[in-house]
Amino acid sequence: MKLPQLYTMQGHTDVISRFAGVNFCDKTEENEFSYCENLSSRAYPLIAPRTPRQMVKQLTAPQGMIGHDKLLFIDDGYIWYGGVKIDHIPLSPKKKQLVQIGSSVAIFPDKLLFDTKTLTLEAMEYSFMAQGNVHVTLCSDPSGQALANTPVISSVAPQEPTENMHWIDTSASPHVLKVWHSASGTWVSQLQTYLKITCPNIGKGFRQYDGVTIEGLGAHDGQHVIYGTSDNTLIIMGICDQSFSANSIYIKRSVPDMDFVTQCDNRLWGCSSANHAIYACKLGDAKNWNCFMGLASDSYAMTVGTPGAFTGCCTHMGSVVFFKADAHLRIYGTKPSNFQLSTLHAAGISKGNAYSAAVVNETLFYLTREGVLCCDGGLPAPLGRALSPLRLENGLGQGYMGKYYLSCDDQNGDPQLLVYDDTLALWHRQDDTRAVAMCVCDNLLYLIDQDDRLLCIGGDCPYRFEETQKEAFVPWVMQSAWIGLDDPMHKHVRRLMVQAQLFSGSQLQVSVRYDDDPLWQAVSIHAAPVFSALQIPIRPRRAQRMQLRITGYGDARIYSICKVTESGSELGGSL
Repeated sequence: MKLPQLYTMQGHTDVISRFAGVNFCDKTEENEFSYCENLSSRAYPLIAPRTPRQMVKQLTAPQGMIGHDKLLFIDDGYIWYGGVKIDHIPLSPKKKQLVQIGSSVAIFPDKLLFDTKTLTLEAMEYSFMAQGNVHVTLCSDPSGQALANTPVISSVAPQEPTENMHWIDTSASPHVLKVWHSASGTWVSQLQTYLKITCPNIGKGFRQYDGVTIEGLGAHDGQHVIYGTSDNTLIIMGICDQSFSANSIYIKRSVPDMDFVTQCDNRLWGCSSANHAIYACKLGDAKNWNCFMGLASDSYAMTVGTPGAFTGCCTHMGSVVFFKADAHLRIYGTKPSNFQLSTLHAAGISKGNAYSAAVVNETLFYLTREGVLCCDGGLPAPLGRALSPLRLENGLGQGYMGKYYLSCDDQNGDPQLLVYDDTLALWHRQDDTRAVAMCVCDNLLYLIDQDDRLLCIGGDCPYRFEETQKEAFVPWVMQSAWIGLDDPMHKHVRRLMVQAQLFSGSQLQVSVRYDDDPLWQAVSIHAAPVFSALQIPIRPRRAQRMQLRITGYGDARIYSICKVTESGSELGGSL
């Protein structure tokens, strides 16, 4: 009797030994994760958990943080610098925007300067008001020196002038001070004349070359530069026919109200949506925003015609970039006389994501309505499709060690801490930490989370507090995409082999789930009291599709996943 010949199915073996990052799309590659937690690229191409974090200090009400020579943060209105509380008068309870300029840190919206050398706090703005006792006289130079003789005030020149005689020509508007030079026989106009304002204590809060606004001097009201100062006098540029007194005077050195501020080339730059304007302070002087003397060190201001509100700003590749939702406004130049605004109409930072901008390896990363984009000076480009199903918002970004750390909320409002490796072009998800502030200092990444904890990433914080402690073990999760959906011949997995290493004290569990079953079934559990190498065989049951999930606790490495599959027919048979 002849029996039909049966053909054995040939298995196909695939070995995954190079693991990519997380991909939230429905379709992923075999070496990508559909979900992960607390994984990193530090051992690429292997799977490895992130390094343990250090909880540095439990804060009360954090308001801002910046990395300077030492870590600076503001908690409950008080400044902490280098791990030491600075006992100044408490600041306002608002959230702060901190910007470094030289040895100081500018604090907005309070408009304060904290000097990290002297540990003192100083207001950027200053105003002076006086009632009565205000006297104004004409002087010959910025030192306040009085004129050598009383000037003749007339619309026509004096008939018999003498050497160095002064004449105020009232026929011109404004009036002009002229001096007679016998050698040339001509009246020489004094292009620069000065007024000395005398009042008790008027000059104590101002400095030479401060840009101020003056009210109360009639025709001399407006913006001025202070050319000389003492406790009781101020010297400004101007001319008056004769000395006079004022009933009151108000003088203010002001800083504009700005939405976002950054620092570039020893200047603070800011923008105002209300005024549609961009501002820059005087070179190296964060207190002066209205000093216009025609010098390279002057302050700067310009009106922007591009419609829409400003959504953020940053410094990139040696220039300042201001963002609107659909535009990049980049400032080129080295001084006010050659500053130029170049507008690029492309996707900019979306509203609410102003602090998502961060520079990694000279590439700018930021969050838009279309997702995370990167820009290296040209047109912005998306970072693949790995995060495209997520609708991210409320982004806060920071670059550290070639990686872009992005804390944000997904479309469900759940917090996500995502990390992009710029060198490997891989995304990893860490956990549901919601960062309210991030900065880099001492080659470490500092983060303040939603529970007001100051965390340190990348090493041990040099500052010690009673509550300082480090994570003992890091829990982590790796979840594969669905296996078996990409083959119409009903491919199924015959067996799996996971090759891993566990460090002392670590644990690892392998689970699977099949078809529409929502429950995970643990198939292998391992604990390592000492360093161990594992080969974990798995015999899955027959199913149309399955998922693999590896969870761990502590340090580990996944070297490879070996998969043997068989294909049936389009009808689901196996012959």
